[in-house]
Amino acid sequence: MGRAHPVYSKPTPFIRRVARRYVVAAFIAGLGPVSVEVSSAVEAPVQQVRWQMCIGRSLLSDALMQVARRIGVQVARLADVGSTNIVVGPVCGFFTREEALTTLLRGTGLTYRFVNDHTVAIIRQAVPVPAAPTAPPPTQLPPTSAPAAGGTDSTGNNNGQGGHNVGTVTDTSKHQNLLSRLLGLFAVCGVASLSPGHACAQEATTSDALQEVVVTAERRATDIQTTPVSVTALSGSELLDRHIEVIGDLETQVPGLSVTNSGFTQNINIRGMGNSTASPTVTTGVPVYRDGLYQPEAILLTEPFYDIADVEILRGPQGTIVGQNSTGGALVITSANPNFNGVNGYAEVVGGNYNERKVDGAINLPVNDVLAARVAFNIDNRGSFFEDIGQNLGDASARVTTDPGHIDEKNFRVGLLFKPTDNFQALFKGEINELSTGGLTPRPLPPCSICAANSSFYQYGYNGPSIYNGFQNLGVYQLDYNTPEMQNDTADRFSLELRYILPGEITFRSLTGYQRLLEQRVDDADASAAPIGAGGSFWEHTIGPDPYYSQEFDLISPDAGKLTWLTGASYFYRSTPVTLNQYPYGAPVEPNAADANTAVDIGTHVHLVGFFGQASYQIQPSLQIQVGARVSSDGETSSGAITIPGPGIVISNAGTYSKSVPTAKVSLNWTPAEGQFVYAFVARGFKDGGINNALSDFGPEYVNDYELGWKGEFLDGHLRTQLGGYYMQYSGMQQQVLNPEGGGNTVINLGNSKIEGLEWSAQARLGNWIANAGIALNHSALGNAKAIAAYELSGAINTNLPQCATGQTAGCNNYLPYTVSLNGEANPYSPSFQGNISLSYPFALGGSSTLTPRVDYSYTGKQYASIFQNTDFYLLRTRSLLDLYLSYGYRAWEVQAYVHNLTNEAYIAGIGGATGTAGSSGVDAFYGDPRVLGISVKTKF
Repeated sequence: MGRAHPVYSKPTPFIRRVARRYVVAAFIAGLGPVSVEVSSAVEAPVQQVRWQMCIGRSLLSDALMQVARRIGVQVARLADVGSTNIVVGPVCGFFTREEALTTLLRGTGLTYRFVNDHTVAIIRQAVPVPAAPTAPPPTQLPPTSAPAAGGTDSTGNNNGQGGHNVGTVTDTSKHQNLLSRLLGLFAVCGVASLSPGHACAQEATTSDALQEVVVTAERRATDIQTTPVSVTALSGSELLDRHIEVIGDLETQVPGLSVTNSGFTQNINIRGMGNSTASPTVTTGVPVYRDGLYQPEAILLTEPFYDIADVEILRGPQGTIVGQNSTGGALVITSANPNFNGVNGYAEVVGGNYNERKVDGAINLPVNDVLAARVAFNIDNRGSFFEDIGQNLGDASARVTTDPGHIDEKNFRVGLLFKPTDNFQALFKGEINELSTGGLTPRPLPPCSICAANSSFYQYGYNGPSIYNGFQNLGVYQLDYNTPEMQNDTADRFSLELRYILPGEITFRSLTGYQRLLEQRVDDADASAAPIGAGGSFWEHTIGPDPYYSQEFDLISPDAGKLTWLTGASYFYRSTPVTLNQYPYGAPVEPNAADANTAVDIGTHVHLVGFFGQASYQIQPSLQIQVGARVSSDGETSSGAITIPGPGIVISNAGTYSKSVPTAKVSLNWTPAEGQFVYAFVARGFKDGGINNALSDFGPEYVNDYELGWKGEFLDGHLRTQLGGYYMQYSGMQQQVLNPEGGGNTVINLGNSKIEGLEWSAQARLGNWIANAGIALNHSALGNAKAIAAYELSGAINTNLPQCATGQTAGCNNYLPYTVSLNGEANPYSPSFQGNISLSYPFALGGSSTLTPRVDYSYTGKQYASIFQNTDFYLLRTRSLLDLYLSYGYRAWEVQAYVHNLTNEAYIAGIGGATGTAGSSGVDAFYGDPRVLGISVKTKF
């Protein structure tokens, strides 16, 4: 951890919405009175310095040597330890030296005594085990994988005393009061300070080795190098440095991850599994967890990363612990927790082209010895990458704007940590998010080589000069809409985590959550200047209010001993109302959608219940077996109807669905030598089915996953590698296709697929060179299946009609010429090759200044946005993106200039309407960001 220098920052509050959210206000009001006292000027002794360390499961003697090397002491009287066969760990987090030793020795019958500042003796305990330090082991802390920027993730702050005291941590210094901590913000290390007691150095270490990476994929804080799962973790500092602002930016950093834009949804897929169907009844197979709260839908996934502790991307089915419905993997996003380590935080200001103006930051405020608060915010304004040349003559809504794709975003989060005793803590987080984009920015795809000429709206403004575009050629970042658009999103999220340490060091954990999502949009449905006679229309679309309620209970065993375990239960409920009315271009919006071509008014109500457990047994010090299981019970009901007012057709959406499915995982974990870890496991994943309408539903997806992995550390901790191979049997793939029996689109279980591949990543620090690299190879093949390629159909065909029976000529369509074989096709969103590399080299300029150039390069091979691959219509071509950064650092300040997509490569990042229902809204392309330049100024304190 680098030196932190304070600076005062006053975040701009979200006054209007915070006032409406009485829950947050009530918690803030509970802060109580703050006492003001005079703090003494003291320097931070070595006993108060915290080191970050992560020690895998190992013999106590080996663990003690790792701690000794980390904190710079020698260990004496190891004979008392070497004569035993005690296994400890994993232990990960930020510790004083006394806390680290107390944690390792707890329950072993051993204790420690500092002979001097550089030597510690390990001795037999002649008295009862001393009391645990106030700061509990990190395995008992809230699940965060990395320290917050400018501070640590510890929930306690008692500092042990050195000298000759025996192994118990005695607190002789109280927290500084709030006023003195705020005054410390004006201090600058090395010069006179208003608060001499402010400790600028957070960690005393000269090591240039790679820092340990801590993950919580298994509800415990573990070293990523000894976690038996394919996982990539990015810290909050890395997200800031690389300007990774939303989930979509992760694709260039994580092997095997595909994030594509398909309009109002984000398709997140890992290894070709996840989500390729936009429907409220279809659960995504790569769920997102924000501070432990489950997000099962593919909507509203563009919230920015601000004040983040870390992001973990888990590859492969995670149905045992992380949650159900995760056949492809999971994304776990954890914001920074409040802490008791003084006033700390960060502030950042960003400016760039497209009139980018952004400010974000966070401040941590310890109120007293038992209560700490953290406030974070993000305000972002940016013009659109696109120019809409359309005439905007429609009457869709008085609320519309005419700049689709711009960003006007405001985000606010507050966290409260209450820790009255060593055995109990409560962590509350509440956040409010608002986003306005002025609407989506799709462009119609041109017809495929074998498609009907009018199967696409491309001809209305995009295929050369015409009356529809003012007789001009449009570039890829120009749009031609004849309907004004709008989009407003809100997402509120509140969580309360309780942790209580029971007798026997067993941790009871409760996580209660409430989320409320709402999206309101007006879209040019054909994304063109098509007149009413050619099918020109617009959507008025609302999703929500979409309330989520969740509850999880866990019992977690101590980390010490040969047997460790956890067990838990979870409950989740959501109710998703959807209204979608399609009007002909220029039509007024009438009550009850009287003039609409189509009116959708439906609701989906989902209950998820899960019971899970996992046990790990240390067969030998170097060999461990893990067994986990989960039972998932899903229930779904749907309501409402789809109405076509003209002919008076009403299609009921009422239905019910339920299913209970067991899943399991068995893993063998082997540590053949220090720094080398090998794992092999078999796991079964599951994603629930759902309801199409009153007449049909669709079944669940299953995946059997076989994986073998190796994680190694070399060159005295300067090089780490992760290599994994997998073979997966994927059955019951859910896809939305044209139903020949009743017409219209329905979700079906298309068939089976086989997936195999390799994933490799490495991190290195060699001298001043810092490098990160990753590669993913993936091959998938669908089994024997057929479907109607609806994207080839003429726009004049009514796809709500069924397949003609023999001799029938009226009230039906002949779909047989458009039925294609899918045998051997790749899974959607599964490029066969992905690679990324990052290189940086900091130059020391003297006077606490550094200059660091960095280059990031990513390559994504071709992939398809659909199961239909008989033409290139749905092809997402290869793309190579190059980003450059130049950072100047002075103490706690950094100024960075950056360029994303240096070559200004124009590429299609996603395709909407991938089911290809012609004549409805067409199939649209969403282009990736063009070249973006900017300058950021940030500081940590």
